[in-house]
Amino acid sequence: MIILGIVGTRPNFIKMAPVISVLKKQPGIKTIFIHTGQHFDKEMSDVFFNELDLPAPDVNLEVGGLAPWTQTAQIIARLGDIIALECILECPTTSSTSQVTE
Repeated sequence: MIILGIVGTRPNFIKMAPVISVLKKQPGIKTIFIHTGQHFDKEMSDVFFNELDLPAPDVNLEVGGLAPWTQTAQIIARLGDIIALECILECPTTSSTSQVTE
């Protein structure tokens, strides 16, 4: 099972810290911790990683500093790329499986 834990703003960090902590320790669950990068300065982001003992994110989408509508578009596009990659790695289609075995 793959779970994407996505955080972007201060309330998300606070809510997700205990969830990410537990998920990262579970056998059989691949947890990908994604930071949108909306809060990109140390006082708005890094402080939460330190104080809440969050692990470094597996992926940072780095959308900070963009207009809100551009941030939203970039988050959707970049998450789509991650989801597609994970499905390719974890969920091969019948046609790709048969091509590999032939």
